[in-house]
Amino acid sequence: MNNSETRPKLTLFIGRNEDAPVKIPVSLRASPTLANLASIFHDLLIASMTAHHANDPAFAGPGFIYARRACWEAAIASYSRCFEEGQGVDRQTRTRLDDYVTNLPADLRHCHDVVRKHRGKRIGHHVARESGQEVTFSLNGNQVGRELNIDFCVNVVTELYDVELLAKLEELTLRLRGEVGKRIDELRNEVSQHVTADFDGLMEAWKNGTEWEPAT
Repeated sequence: MNNSETRPKLTLFIGRNEDAPVKIPVSLRASPTLANLASIFHDLLIASMTAHHANDPAFAGPGFIYARRACWEAAIASYSRCFEEGQGVDRQTRTRLDDYVTNLPADLRHCHDVVRKHRGKRIGHHVARESGQEVTFSLNGNQVGRELNIDFCVNVVTELYDVELLAKLEELTLRLRGEVGKRIDELRNEVSQHVTADFDGLMEAWKNGTEWEPAT
């Protein structure tokens, strides 16, 4: 199967006719950073929403304790994806947000460090001494007449989530979403400028039904 047919594409909407928007696929080579940051913004949105809803009154009470734990894990994992190595949408190294953290206030940088440690030691992997989890084993027995009944028990005590860290993580993700959003707008403006500079090429791609790759 042709890779160019399966990888995601940017789509440029240039107007409307009576039936549907006029859409032209744009080669990801035109702006891979824009495409990657859009994906990262989505991860930040998931982290923001799950951090927020972990403390939603609708989830209050012991019956929802693992729903809150699920929000905690999703917030940690989705935030951490913004800093993990991986393949971007253009099949090259994915854009990461490491440089964005440098200019954050000290309290948010500390939150970032703690969240990343949780991802490595407690969420993404299990490191026993730092996992926040304690597992104990016990044998319980009683004798009835000549019979001995033995019950082998495993008890797991785990730290479910950190309310204060979730609140700070929500603040952190909102801050980063603002910064990433600014950069996305800048890149969208660059693509718009390419449209103006290469309008003939754009129209040719539309006419031929091919991807448009802005001239650089």
